[in-house]
Amino acid sequence: LRLAIGAFRTSPTTCILAEAKEIPLRLKRIELSIRFMTKTLAENPNFITNNNHLNVEYQKHPNTPRPLRIRIQDYLTETNLTLPKTFKRQLHPIAPWETIEIISDYNLNERDKKITTAKTFQALFQKTKEKYSNHLEFYTDGSKTKIRTGYAAINEDKVEASKLPDTYSISSCELYAIMKALQLGTKEIKNIVIYTDSKSSIQALEDQFSTNPIYSSIHHHSSVTIIVQLPTWTNFKK
Repeated sequence: LRLAIGAFRTSPTTCILAEAKEIPLRLKRIELSIRFMTKTLAENPNFITNNNHLNVEYQKHPNTPRPLRIRIQDYLTETNLTLPKTFKRQLHPIAPWETIEIISDYNLNERDKKITTAKTFQALFQKTKEKYSNHLEFYTDGSKTKIRTGYAAINEDKVEASKLPDTYSISSCELYAIMKALQLGTKEIKNIVIYTDSKSSIQALEDQFSTNPIYSSIHHHSSVTIIVQLPTWTNFKK
């Protein structure tokens, strides 16, 4: 860096880094360590807890170089960060030329709300429910605000709702809710119908070349799945 910016040999390291618009080397090391650990935990979620019995030895000998799994705790405390839950990216289990058994139904959302009454929407909704009456029914939703991020997957017998890492986008929250509904539904030998108001999630599932890890997890399920988009402006009654 010194040679690249033409600095004197006696120039302080901090000045050289500032002139080159590089962060301090110690902070760069912390950044790379956290990035590496995030990637490692996707491969091995128990990496940090492995060999915990050796921690006592490092406490007895403070001059002994400590491994990354111990140093990372100090880095996280110093930066006030947490390691987010990550998914391991996998090859898609279904070849792109094969048919994926996820069927999208946009019928309810194709109606113009300006000329369609709430009663009409309610009648259409009941007609849709009758159409898929032999399917196991789920309702999903994802939410992201300034203070919290979460999802919910609900049917008559089960309610699955929880907080998600703040790094999740609203689209990922919606997809995660659909994934949870499938996990709950595939425990029973029935096809599934999922009602959601997220058009972006349905379109993401229609994209066979998506690299989203949640998308791959959804397509691991073998049940025939119908996804119905609900209009966001109407409250339906079951």
